[in-house]
Amino acid sequence: MKNILHGNGSLGRKMQSLFLMTLFVLQSTLSLAQNRTVTGVVVDEKDEPIIGANVTVKGTSKGTITDLDGKFVISAPTNAKLLEVSFIGYNTQTVTITGKTLQIKLTESAIALDEVVAIGYGSAKKGSVTGAIAKVNAEKLEDRATTNIASSLQGQLAGVEVRSTTGEPGSELQIRVRGAASINADATPLYVVDGIPVDDLGSLNPGDIQSIEVLKDAASAAIYGSRAANGIVIITTKGGNKFEKMAPVVTLSHTSSIVSISRKLDAMNAEQFRAAYKEARENNNQTAEQNWIVNPFHPYYNRTTDWQDVIFRTAYQTRNDISVRGGNNSFSYGVSAGYRDLKPVVVNTKYNQLNLRTNFLYKVGKRITGGTKVSFSNMNYTRILSSGSNNYSALRAALFTNPCFSPYDPLSGELVDWLGGREQRNPLAVATKVPIHFKRRWFTMNQYIQINLMKGLDLRVSVSGDSRTNQDSFMPKEFDSNTPARDNGKFRQSEGQTFLNENTLSYNGKFKSHRLNVVLGQSLQQDKTETITLNG
Repeated sequence: MKNILHGNGSLGRKMQSLFLMTLFVLQSTLSLAQNRTVTGVVVDEKDEPIIGANVTVKGTSKGTITDLDGKFVISAPTNAKLLEVSFIGYNTQTVTITGKTLQIKLTESAIALDEVVAIGYGSAKKGSVTGAIAKVNAEKLEDRATTNIASSLQGQLAGVEVRSTTGEPGSELQIRVRGAASINADATPLYVVDGIPVDDLGSLNPGDIQSIEVLKDAASAAIYGSRAANGIVIITTKGGNKFEKMAPVVTLSHTSSIVSISRKLDAMNAEQFRAAYKEARENNNQTAEQNWIVNPFHPYYNRTTDWQDVIFRTAYQTRNDISVRGGNNSFSYGVSAGYRDLKPVVVNTKYNQLNLRTNFLYKVGKRITGGTKVSFSNMNYTRILSSGSNNYSALRAALFTNPCFSPYDPLSGELVDWLGGREQRNPLAVATKVPIHFKRRWFTMNQYIQINLMKGLDLRVSVSGDSRTNQDSFMPKEFDSNTPARDNGKFRQSEGQTFLNENTLSYNGKFKSHRLNVVLGQSLQQDKTETITLNG
């Protein structure tokens, strides 16, 4: 046999190949024999199927999820003995693998039912609430090293879609509760931060968030009326929320990241663009007479420029937060500061934001409690013109500008404003010389007094307000196509103030095995906005 396998003849080579194939088939058969198929059904305490429950083979990385009927099929090693089944809000269960279809019943977690959630003008245990509420705590948010709220919340709240629509740093979030509720009308939910309704969450530091509750069903309209038609997002910030003995805790966090565009769009190089342009002109019975066509070896046109490489860059982003929190039986506090420097991936742009927040909770007397919450945010953002329909858009120009041109003069090395004898604007020059500066400031303050009139009966009076500001831009005459060229200056400033007064009388009582919560309230809100726009 040895002589046959190692011989020089064709018979030896065939026998060797046959022998190796037999070993491969035998090994594959043994490998398949080491696994077995396990099936089962996962239901809740009411015998309703649980959709999307996680089923894993304990001690391995093999896993699957249940289908619409709560059923699952998983391939497990023959030596595996246990499956682990888990689902949000239910106790994790470990079951023994048998030769039969497994019937698995999950029980609700008592911890999840006893969790306290915010429900507008008050709070309640999750097990006592009939409405649909999703909640995420600070612990889950802190596990993600992100620089914005959208990235922190994505995938954390069931039935809630969170995304950033533009990719720009500090851009407004788009949150949809159980999908879009309207085709044409606004589907944005109502945002409430520490009891104050706000327009957006751009001024909020992710490091200051203690918890986020989303009220998803029609019951939320009973609290905030028609404003809650698309749901309510209730955000509670850290510190100054309850009386407890707590030594001062100083927390310092730092997050750094390097960002770049995920991919570029395919674009022609100089040679391909010349050929396509000449063919298009010939098909139209015209002659291509441009210098970059007839003289391709001229120093101004003898190169290929990928304008996407010119406009985009790899950027460094950082977030720094520091906070001090503590308290005792009569005073609780939380003070924090945060700074974000989020450089965008587009050249000559920058974004930075400073956040300051103080939360205080104190006892004025035996039956009187007070709270003061103040926050300040200052944002500076320099961006480029990026509208897809704007002739001055550097991003649009990065895709449509002739690749035969260079952003710099090949002889002097200076940045040129126009390309090819004023054929096209230089995208890099537009990004460099036509910035738009945004400056926004938010200041909010919430002061409340709560008086305990009798056991279970509380009167709460709160007054809050906020102010916010602005934008400006400028277009230099180098890029104006009019004759004679002229500078186009633009300036816009917006000042807005909101005043809110809320008075509530609430009763919280327990009678044997029953609990009664009643709230009687009145709310007055006034909004004022002044805008100045100058063009010249």
